[in-house]
Amino acid sequence: MLIHPRAAATGKGLTGPAVESDMWPRTLSKLVEKAEQTKGVKPIWLRINAYHGLWQFTPWSLRSLAEKLTIMCESVRAGLADYGHLSGVVFSNGAGLGQGRFFDEVQEGDNGAIGLRRLLTPLRVRETLIIPLRSDTTGAVVDGPGRTVWCGIYEHEPSWLDWALEQFGLPSVREIFTESANSET
Repeated sequence: MLIHPRAAATGKGLTGPAVESDMWPRTLSKLVEKAEQTKGVKPIWLRINAYHGLWQFTPWSLRSLAEKLTIMCESVRAGLADYGHLSGVVFSNGAGLGQGRFFDEVQEGDNGAIGLRRLLTPLRVRETLIIPLRSDTTGAVVDGPGRTVWCGIYEHEPSWLDWALEQFGLPSVREIFTESANSET
């Protein structure tokens, strides 16, 4: 990493190498570990928040939601082909800090796979990739035309925080930020 003094300004005050890594080997090893732990169980779904940098430090993270879904489907299905007891895998970045401009999005992939992007107030965004691994799973999770049970779970996610605040008699996120902005002026 190089820090340039202001006197020698080159337009950049801090430069360094691109931060990127191949997170797939670690991700696959964790998936296999979980698949091994659940052997003998009725068909199940694995639900994973990838907090190890997959959504931050890889070239894959810069791709469109549709591309992420396609690549992850191929990788997950190949890596877990020997685990017939798995119904599918749901991958998410957790509720990541929204760095840039994002919008809600739904992408349909092959064999029932679905990619979701949800904006979460304030300043967060979650991407979720729903990847069925068995042909009977796709039919089992359908909750309407083109909509899965997993989609239903995440459909109202942007309103979860307001719902939780309401349960404790607190103002909505919008009201909190409006009051905060008004008190600073």
